[in-house]
Amino acid sequence: MVRDLRTAKQLTLSETAKGIVSISFLSKFERGDNEISIDHLLQILDRLNVSLDELNFIANDFELDEQHYFTSELKNGVEANNITKLESLLKSQDKIYSLTGNFRNRHNMALINIHIAHLNHSTPSHDAIETIEQYLLTVDAWGYYEFLLYTNSLVALPTDIILLLSKQAYQRGVLYSPINIIQNQQVAVLINTISAVLKRHEFSQVNLFIKLAENDLASSNWLFEILIVKFFKSCYLLMKDPASAEGKQGTEAALDILITLGKSSYADSLKKYKAELLNSTI
Repeated sequence: MVRDLRTAKQLTLSETAKGIVSISFLSKFERGDNEISIDHLLQILDRLNVSLDELNFIANDFELDEQHYFTSELKNGVEANNITKLESLLKSQDKIYSLTGNFRNRHNMALINIHIAHLNHSTPSHDAIETIEQYLLTVDAWGYYEFLLYTNSLVALPTDIILLLSKQAYQRGVLYSPINIIQNQQVAVLINTISAVLKRHEFSQVNLFIKLAENDLASSNWLFEILIVKFFKSCYLLMKDPASAEGKQGTEAALDILITLGKSSYADSLKKYKAELLNSTI
């Protein structure tokens, strides 16, 4: 499969292996004669500009695997505010967990519980929060699964847990930071954390996460993420001083560029977010 991807990208063995493994090792791996470490595999996929999602999708004959199907169904249920759909999804995950004992299904059940509570404007169960919190705190190095799990649960978690886990996410994701897909998830966690702490008026923590995000984005060409961080930073200035010219100009500039980039719906959601923030400070 890796050989097919490499040749489809028109890369030679030498170009793909350079600085990661030897040419002969990569050749043997492609033929199935060598095992490869996850670290080296991730680096090779990164060089091929292929994500783990894409690799998994190809390996499953271009069909979503169970976990990606779950994530898609969870997202659809949350976006539609469809609690009945989420409760049905919870039952199916409970059934699978009782048969397999797979920890992922337990995490999925916790995620569903958290989002149902969030939609009901109630508090998630202690067991749901503890299931995710304890798992994430014990993982030495965060990979794609851990970032995705946290990103999907962050919105409904208590503030103290968000602050703790977001700092852990940044520190423990460093091992995989050269891998684009992990770096992207790491930045996503920082952006979601900034959004959450602003809404909860945790001003003492906002600067820390803004600086971490700016540091991660300093040498990148991720214009969209850079604009979002700029927008949140400007919102922070307006929350501290509603008359801040820098804050007003910063939010308006970020929104104008998003609209120019064809992200009008996202710009509209940020306008609504900004209005809610400023109304909450009055």
